[in-house]
Amino acid sequence: MKIGFVLHPYNEKNPGGLERAILGWLEALIANDRENEYLIFLKNTPAALPKFSGSNWHIEILGGGYFWLERLKNFSADIYIFNTPVLPVIFRPKKSVVVAFDFPYKHLSSSSLRELIFRKFIGFYHKRSFRRADAVIATSDSTREDVINLFGVPSKKVETIPHGFTKVCELAEEKVELSNSPFFLYVGVIKERKNVLGLIKAFELFKKNNPGAPHKLAISGRFGAGDYPNLIKKYLQDCRFGNDVVLLGYLSQNQLSFVYRRAEALISPTFIDGFGLPVLEAMSCGIPVITSNVSGPAELGRGGAAILVDPYNTESIANSMNEIAKKPELREKLIAAGFVRAAEFTWEKTARETLELINFIK
Repeated sequence: MKIGFVLHPYNEKNPGGLERAILGWLEALIANDRENEYLIFLKNTPAALPKFSGSNWHIEILGGGYFWLERLKNFSADIYIFNTPVLPVIFRPKKSVVVAFDFPYKHLSSSSLRELIFRKFIGFYHKRSFRRADAVIATSDSTREDVINLFGVPSKKVETIPHGFTKVCELAEEKVELSNSPFFLYVGVIKERKNVLGLIKAFELFKKNNPGAPHKLAISGRFGAGDYPNLIKKYLQDCRFGNDVVLLGYLSQNQLSFVYRRAEALISPTFIDGFGLPVLEAMSCGIPVITSNVSGPAELGRGGAAILVDPYNTESIANSMNEIAKKPELREKLIAAGFVRAAEFTWEKTARETLELINFIK
């Protein structure tokens, strides 16, 4: 069987969680499947073509433009995997699977009329793609519920298959300049849905409630688009404890290996997230996690593997920081539970479940 895999996005300058997850998914499928042939489709020619294990794959460049996916009609795959729910407008593959990560535009308010119109369009496009696909993979149960409830997709058509993650702390460390003070860590793109401003306000409250506490807040990640980055920078300028917040910028996985190992805890109080790669990375690195009690992160932190907080309640987030800082027995308990929880998510398992679905619908 020929499996077409649309590898997009790919070759971003500073790849975020989405690109890393999509690439990891493809690597896992090829590494665990020697029976099928993989046609890998890229939108544009990257600076360096990706390489995979084995020899049962090859790469095709479709070319750019708004309707670049229509060129899939020139190939003869038996089934296509689309990462993000965007199928060609006209061409309809014989069989197709769509991977759904999350839908922040359905949960957060629009900042302008232009953005509202775009969201209406992308919502229509996603719904149409779901309707045309033969099956939908949701990366979490919360995303599965969104696909069913927000887009009217029949429940029997949607299957939850969580993806794996890279054990970052098994990689060689690359040093990052940090102070010797204990620090809480955030990892991810700096954008509204990640609630970075809420995290900074919670850290500010933690510092006010603990005079003389040496803790810093280290924020790792690139700035997203829009006005949110300027809002963050302006707040830090006016914030009493702005000098205790360190913007590390985008870090490679080797640099993250260095930072994770030295952090007091990972804090990821996102408003909406379909999964939460940093949560599992931190757990596997042996540091406690504070994360949201909603959507994907809440599922990762269930069973006592993380402290779950209301992302809209800065006091709750600040109190959780206080608990981590003052209760070593709690830290050890969270670390032990985190190791167990992270071990449940592997790329091998993701590949196996994906192939089972493909064989069911082929």
